[in-house]
Amino acid sequence: AFRPLEVPGISQGAFEVPTGGFSLGGAMYVTLFTGHPDETRSVLARSDDGGATFELLHEVSAGRLRTISPVRHGDGVFLFGSGEYRASDPYLAFVPDDGVGDPASITFFAGLAGGEPAWSPDEADAVALFEQPCLGEVSASWNPVLGRWLLLYNCGDPRGINLRSAPD
Repeated sequence: AFRPLEVPGISQGAFEVPTGGFSLGGAMYVTLFTGHPDETRSVLARSDDGGATFELLHEVSAGRLRTISPVRHGDGVFLFGSGEYRASDPYLAFVPDDGVGDPASITFFAGLAGGEPAWSPDEADAVALFEQPCLGEVSASWNPVLGRWLLLYNCGDPRGINLRSAPD
């Protein structure tokens, strides 16, 4: 039988949904979009009992990463996302495995410096991965067979589901 995901203290009304998840150290983590329509934001929740119950860990963003698609890769979790629904460019953040659950461990992609990614603990320093101010329904993944990052998202121009890929 269907059992909705419930996180104490987080509303899950119309348009308020889980946006992704990952496992780490025997725990299940879920990102959720909540606060619709006035105070949208993303939050992180954790389950230690196989998803039977969840606890709210913290807010991730009420700014550039309100909708998150988390991807666990290497020694951490990449957080691909967007801000205002279908009116935002894509943004990226990273949290090391040992910092998951600690909002102070999140760093935001702040551009390239000498051809290498620059990261900042301040979300205000985040820069868009590329210009496409219409993202909605973001889904990211690392495909080891292709050796590429894949980003799918809904957009109005061009209309429909768009795909971007990159080796790094």
